[in-house]
Amino acid sequence: MTLNQYVELNNLKPGDAIVVKKDNIGLLDHYLIYLGIQFGEYKFIANYFGGTRILTYNELSDFSGRYSPTRIRRFVGNDVQRQAAVARALSRRDQQSYHLILNNCEHYANFVQHGTPSSQQTSVFGTGMAVTGLAVAASSKSSTGKGIGTAMAILGLLTLMIEKSDK
Repeated sequence: MTLNQYVELNNLKPGDAIVVKKDNIGLLDHYLIYLGIQFGEYKFIANYFGGTRILTYNELSDFSGRYSPTRIRRFVGNDVQRQAAVARALSRRDQQSYHLILNNCEHYANFVQHGTPSSQQTSVFGTGMAVTGLAVAASSKSSTGKGIGTAMAILGLLTLMIEKSDK
């Protein structure tokens, strides 16, 4: 199924987010924001390694070939709020600020839909690193193992602190 067929079949509206996973791997969710139809074409914007950009037809085709939609996160609000969400999406256009932990595609999707950047995936990562690090530090008999565990725990806690400070 093409992305265009997906849009029509699911009656997407501007501000809706499509959550996709990479085929065969599927560890992380990726988010595309649907902007609507412009000049007869479906337009999407995403924050990814190339920055926050409206995806070209070729990029969408490539995306469709490597990622599969898993769910739709509908924008909740009236038409005026939906227009404000699209304006927020476009306000970050062409920014080169992608960061896997600090400003990923989920941060961007939440900023667009709710006005606040946040990432559940980043919180899960931070919690996992902190817990694993503490377990490694507590169970290790060597100073190297304790140091690695402590460093992991600190990284996890810092990630959580940064994520919470953005809200």
